[in-house]
Amino acid sequence: MLARVADNLNGWLSFIAPWVMVAFVAGAVFGLIGRWWGHSRSVLAGALLGVAFLAEPWIWRYGRGYDQGSWVPWVGETAVGVAILLWIATLSRARSSSAPRGAAE
Repeated sequence: MLARVADNLNGWLSFIAPWVMVAFVAGAVFGLIGRWWGHSRSVLAGALLGVAFLAEPWIWRYGRGYDQGSWVPWVGETAVGVAILLWIATLSRARSSSAPRGAAE
């Protein structure tokens, strides 16, 4: 019984290890982007987050060939990406309109 558990655990760990590494890298990258946006309110930093939400479903479908399962998460993720981009655009417009006249020169 313990040998079977060990074999299954080894198979599970070898399957999950790449996903854990991707999660660590993505967490670090999104953390840096969040810090960048929080410090400077850069439109580019905010847009990168929205673009990531928009790109993921297409990368899964066309880059990885995965098109099984429900389409609802992909629509939801795309909607979140669009909402983030609209939010960033609204914030940048509000910020640029409230900036002093001489600040742009």
